[in-house]
Amino acid sequence: MRYLHWSDDALLPKKIESRDTLILSPDNLSESDILQLQDKFLTNGFSSIHVQDINTGRAIIKLFLDTHEVYNNVACLTITKNPLKNCIFDIFHEIIYNHNIDTNFRLLDEFLLEEFYFDFMWVETTQQLYAASWYHDFIQKIVDSNIDKHIPVIVITYKDEENRC
Repeated sequence: MRYLHWSDDALLPKKIESRDTLILSPDNLSESDILQLQDKFLTNGFSSIHVQDINTGRAIIKLFLDTHEVYNNVACLTITKNPLKNCIFDIFHEIIYNHNIDTNFRLLDEFLLEEFYFDFMWVETTQQLYAASWYHDFIQKIVDSNIDKHIPVIVITYKDEENRC
């Protein structure tokens, strides 16, 4: 079994083989930033980026998904109130409201085995999500089931969240 190493100060999962965190803004992406992002978006496994806020993170995700057009089934794990585009699968809504995973963690395995057919996923790691009782179990099950070996999983952290500890 592989384990994630959690970094409390960064609020994101870090595996030994994780690539470095990028701190980005979509307004001033350098050629080097674009190449590093391209690597993160096209390489299976966990990667992380650090941005100012949720809207900036989503702008970067949208930019690369629209530019590359290689992913057909995109999912996002977020608990923010900002709605996702209709073509993005809302993992939180599905596992909490449709599967009641908040009170029955065994259903999480069922969800991952029977309904997790995504080719790209990103996680909007706010402090509220990080503190959710099921979040660490969900991420660990992604690792245990080797999903991260088959798809890119981008973990986004936010500068706006740093001062709320």
